Amino acid sequence: MEFHAKSDGKTTIEMHTRDLLIHFKRFLNCYPDAFVNKDSRIAEAIKIALLYHDIGKINTRFYNLMKPKVPLVDVLKDLYREKGIEQIPHGVLSLAFMNVQELNNIFGEVITKAIRMAVLYHHDRELVYEFKSHKKLIDEIIAKDLAKNVKQLEFTLLDNLMPSKSNMRNMPVPEKVEEEQWLVYAIIKGMLNRLDYAASSGLEKNTFEILHNDGGINLPDNIRNRVANEFKTKLNQVQEYMLKNRGRNLVVRASTGIGKTEGALLWIGDGKGFYTLPLKVSINAIYDRIASEYGYRNVRLLHSDSLTKYIDISGEDEDIDPMVFYSQSRLFASPLTVCTVDQLFPFVFKYNGGEQMLATLAYSRVIIDEIQMYSSEIIAALVYGLKLIQDAGGQFAIITATMPAFIMDLMEREGIVYEKSPLLFPESPPRHFMKLCDGEIDLNTIKRDGKNKKVLVIVNTVKKAQELYEALKSENAKLLHALFIKRHRQKLEEEIMNFSKSNETGIWITTQIVEASLDIDFDVLYTEMCTGDSLLQRLGRCNRRGRIVPVEPNVFVYNTKNGRQTGDNQGIYDRILFDVSWDMLQQYEGKLFDEKDKFAYVDSIYDEEKNEQLKKSRYYNDITEKLKVLKTIKPFDKSKERVQKKFREILSITLMPDSVYEQLSVDNKLDEWQSKLKKDSGLSKQDKIKLKNEIQDYTVSVSLSYRNDKRVDKGKTEIIYAHSGIFRSMNVYDFDEMSLSGVGFIKGEFEFDNCM
Repeated sequence: MEFHAKSDGKTTIEMHTRDLLIHFKRFLNCYPDAFVNKDSRIAEAIKIALLYHDIGKINTRFYNLMKPKVPLVDVLKDLYREKGIEQIPHGVLSLAFMNVQELNNIFGEVITKAIRMAVLYHHDRELVYEFKSHKKLIDEIIAKDLAKNVKQLEFTLLDNLMPSKSNMRNMPVPEKVEEEQWLVYAIIKGMLNRLDYAASSGLEKNTFEILHNDGGINLPDNIRNRVANEFKTKLNQVQEYMLKNRGRNLVVRASTGIGKTEGALLWIGDGKGFYTLPLKVSINAIYDRIASEYGYRNVRLLHSDSLTKYIDISGEDEDIDPMVFYSQSRLFASPLTVCTVDQLFPFVFKYNGGEQMLATLAYSRVIIDEIQMYSSEIIAALVYGLKLIQDAGGQFAIITATMPAFIMDLMEREGIVYEKSPLLFPESPPRHFMKLCDGEIDLNTIKRDGKNKKVLVIVNTVKKAQELYEALKSENAKLLHALFIKRHRQKLEEEIMNFSKSNETGIWITTQIVEASLDIDFDVLYTEMCTGDSLLQRLGRCNRRGRIVPVEPNVFVYNTKNGRQTGDNQGIYDRILFDVSWDMLQQYEGKLFDEKDKFAYVDSIYDEEKNEQLKKSRYYNDITEKLKVLKTIKPFDKSKERVQKKFREILSITLMPDSVYEQLSVDNKLDEWQSKLKKDSGLSKQDKIKLKNEIQDYTVSVSLSYRNDKRVDKGKTEIIYAHSGIFRSMNVYDFDEMSLSGVGFIKGEFEFDNCM
């Protein structure tokens, strides 16, 4: 008999297992020291799990799924019927072939239990399997089915393969697994899953791990050469520091524009690396930079729209196969992946199926950039996730201009070991001179400065931005916020970046979306007060290149209290942190605000000793409480679906404004799209993805509460195509593509949360 592992009727269990072993051998050639930091025996334990994981498929019920020919003995038929089940999962039956005593002698009880659990649960199925209620059936399958079929099995990878009921004693119970035990299990099971998916992907054998120097490009050398050739200088202090401390976990506090990205890439070096950022636009920019400026072809991109990005760039680069690149991204195959944290950190919820993330990070180096941009829930997940990564054997580096001191205290209390860098900032003159104003923004000074300077206005809400735009549009002011449809927002982002680089003067009104996502440089900044970390990000958009040392204010900060939380939690910024940020800022008014001052300012806000109010803030308590919750989660408590919902920062809805919908209808675009998206249209899968992305360009993503249903069309019916997630909105939308003018999506009477 030929026992098959796959439904293709060709791949036998031995063939499939050999494929996994080939992938694993290549992996160990790429990363020979993987898992050594955790336990030198883990690599061998993974191999054992690979060898045994599919042996349980030789049971007749599974065999008949492939080739329905072999009759089942009557006693088994009766027992299956009595239990009301079709089959026992093959992962359960595979355990019958594993000699527990022999494994204990080799690995000890902790690793042996982890191997058996990895095999038992290597498919994402319901947990926990009811062994006691099915014991009689399992015993009969071992005695009357497996024992007979194993004699006909051609499997040369293991000797003396024989099932035994004794191997099913002391079954591993997930609820009783402690965290240290779970870490070992997560690494073994995660690697088993990754290897299994890679072998089943249909891609080449090098898909599981792509070598750093495939194509002859060495990223660290390229960075050094670029710094030397283009900037005519040696590595700067942050780059030297990260290169020197490559073997350590780091928290690097350095000024914006100092070259942290290059420092981070040098820290990753020739190890496996993940570079995380909070915004997709920033991720795409760094991906393009690494791929083009450094000529590094082995970088991959991973976020919710990464396939679309690959499709877009494949039109310019024929060597890029979008589906292959996307598969490699999903398999974590690249030596360097630029991604969002939601692609990596859901493993903190310890759900079945998430272990491959932690298993990969256990031999990787992870960069966390712009940590101040995340919500309290994500901060808590990052702190706990970094603890698990460290304990699993991986490394991390946090690089940021504004690292709240109390988060570092939290990390230390959790037992996270790291090296804190000295304050690193460029040896350059101060760039900012502030004036503080308690009240509303002065429109007259904005109008005056707009005639001969580049003026940037940053406010805390879309509503306020739209109001200021209406008041200043006669001055040819431009407006940018998150509530423009994607194609219009992209045009505006391109326009503001071109304006920044030009010799033009004028006024741009924006929200906090420009804090980290856009590389812009203005002469003067008018901003509403916000929390201190956000304020420093805003300052980075004014005199960014340090073109002048200001002798009069080039930053005007207005304490309008717009966006400040009130007692009922309405608002963007924590009330206590907002007020403390304003109070602490007073000492820096009317003088140059240099880089050293900026670090001292943020430290005074987020240091538990310097700010007695910090522990009373909602932000602080949210982080500490959510961290406690994460630490109490038991393995397998949550399903994958619940975790994905839990990890999402905000609820959002995708809307197509009514005026946009009507114009598309007049232009016959709606009929054209719907025709092309039909099953029998003949359009390829890749072209359909491209078309759906084009449709998304006419939508706006709105964060909101779901208390009011009037914002979408009657019945809340999705439009354009099934499962599009796009709804038609009755709200007014105002924009002229020719002049790039208009206020965008007008919220009107509806409630929205934290729109920027």
